[in-house]
Amino acid sequence: MFNYCIFEVYNEHGALREKIAANFKSRGKNHSHKIIDTYIDAYQKSLYPRDLTVNYTVYFNKTNPAFLPNQLKVYRGNVSGCVSRNIAPLNTLKSTV
Repeated sequence: MFNYCIFEVYNEHGALREKIAANFKSRGKNHSHKIIDTYIDAYQKSLYPRDLTVNYTVYFNKTNPAFLPNQLKVYRGNVSGCVSRNIAPLNTLKSTV
């Protein structure tokens, strides 16, 4: 299934640092959450000294039509692909069902 996820990153003071989003492909809801958790861990490790909080919202069976449907990839704990800082409005998401 193809999914769309929006990540909101907050710094240690609670201020919004950035919003990023990505389309990704998964085998189900549990696999989706594992992909997201792996990406969040890699993101936080890349900015280690900072104490970041990452919240996310997943839209199952929906994609942002402006980007590739499988732009964020996680394979055996390694993150590849990309995320975007252009957040799609919810009414433009394309259903994949």
